[in-house]
Amino acid sequence: MDANKECILVADDVEFSRGILRMLLRGDYEVLEAADGSEAVTCLKEKADSIICVLLDIKMPGVDGYGVMDYMRRTGILDRIPVIAITSLSDPQGHIRCYESGAMDLIEKPYDEDLLLYKIRWNIARFRRLNGIAGAARPGPAVVSSPLRSVAEHCRRTFDLHSEAEIDGMTASFLRTFGACAERLRAQESNPDFQAVRDITHDLRGFAANSGASDLADLNLVLNVCARAEHAGATSAAIRRIIALYDAYRF
Repeated sequence: MDANKECILVADDVEFSRGILRMLLRGDYEVLEAADGSEAVTCLKEKADSIICVLLDIKMPGVDGYGVMDYMRRTGILDRIPVIAITSLSDPQGHIRCYESGAMDLIEKPYDEDLLLYKIRWNIARFRRLNGIAGAARPGPAVVSSPLRSVAEHCRRTFDLHSEAEIDGMTASFLRTFGACAERLRAQESNPDFQAVRDITHDLRGFAANSGASDLADLNLVLNVCARAEHAGATSAAIRRIIALYDAYRF
């Protein structure tokens, strides 16, 4: 293994899919491969301390992706390593189950290369911020150096802002608006009123589009699916993700 690169575990039963991910990631990361859930569990038992993220296919023979996440939860590994589920499941309930099982994010197949790399970098950085984990010594990609950077750049381009004071004012307004939505969601966390959640989701969708916060738009879609399904447990979990995202933006 390359000691200068951080390590990502790719678990997928399709060899060609693993090869694509290996080629996409090899410039920035050392890639470990598992051909099924059992191999993924073995790899985690032996090398969890060196793995910073797991890209996990959900539909695998034998031990599937849900089984791997169950093992990670039981052993506490899920608290130390973020999981990004990679799935061809397009039904909302399948997505909900991925998040309920512990996935921090989800990417559908066939995936877009730029979106895949962005989500990997962003989720690793967000996981570290939320858990107080120090990153590697080498500087990370600029896109994840601060969650507010993308918002500031979006405001700069969209509204043709040139003054730093104006940009600071827009980002401060972003945080106040996001904070208000987060507080409204927090009140729904333990016993969600699905109509109220849908109303907040409507506000968040427009807010995400106007602010350029693509990560918020992505998680908001999950929340919207949960509220439409009227699935209390999944909706509460999605609400916690939105609140955690707000905390990441603040810090």
